Amino acid sequence: MVQLQSWDRLIHKIVFGTVDDTEDDNGLPTNEFKRLAKPTLCGHWGLTTGQIVQNKGHHRDDSFIVVIHHKRDYDGITHAMLNNKLYEVSDINPDPFQNPTAGDLITLTRVTDRDG
Repeated sequence: MVQLQSWDRLIHKIVFGTVDDTEDDNGLPTNEFKRLAKPTLCGHWGLTTGQIVQNKGHHRDDSFIVVIHHKRDYDGITHAMLNNKLYEVSDINPDPFQNPTAGDLITLTRVTDRDG
């Protein structure tokens, strides 16, 4: 949760959704990304020193936080696609206020490259 007066840092397109565990024609498991919301803009959010140390202690070196405009509903969202890479949504910290400066902090954890 964050209150920003300027949204200039929101320069990356992110798509929220889920992953369907399916099988391809050969019976091999595939993880297909299914979009659940329209694309939105996000920006990287810096961690404090304490948060950096805490993340390293939890082996979350491949995690980072993005900020987006406040969203009212995150039902069913488990993954995100950012820069053609798939991420698990490991934490959502929504802003409790419903105002134009409200922003939500989303923690993303790297899953795999989109193209293999």
